[in-house]
Amino acid sequence: MKSIMDTYESRYHEIVKEHENGEREVSYELTGKRSLTLEEDLAGLDEAFKMRLANLEGYITCQQTNKAFENPDSSWFFNRSDPQNEGKIQDRIQLFDTEYRDSAVSIMEQTREKFLAAFKSFGYKKGTAIGIFGCTE
Repeated sequence: MKSIMDTYESRYHEIVKEHENGEREVSYELTGKRSLTLEEDLAGLDEAFKMRLANLEGYITCQQTNKAFENPDSSWFFNRSDPQNEGKIQDRIQLFDTEYRDSAVSIMEQTREKFLAAFKSFGYKKGTAIGIFGCTE
């Protein structure tokens, strides 16, 4: 999660700096090179950030699924209809609880918002996002 924030901060900083210097130009295979406004550029970065958060959600879900099915011979999924396992099944269903996944995404979104506020302030220093992230965990 730290690498996502570090990359977001680096790209955000690069985009803003290149726009300030008038050097920002993007190349698309179909339409060739063109300039974007700062707003368009940052909106694209935000879309990429949202895609990374979706990937993070998927990764967490995969890890939870792997944990649930780590022992295929005694998997709770296949034994869930056995009355002897009823109490155990309730405990294992928590593996798919979305609270952890939602918390991870929320932490990332909060860190991004705090970073954006810090970036617009006069005291911004590179590495701020990781510092904020460390306080949010």
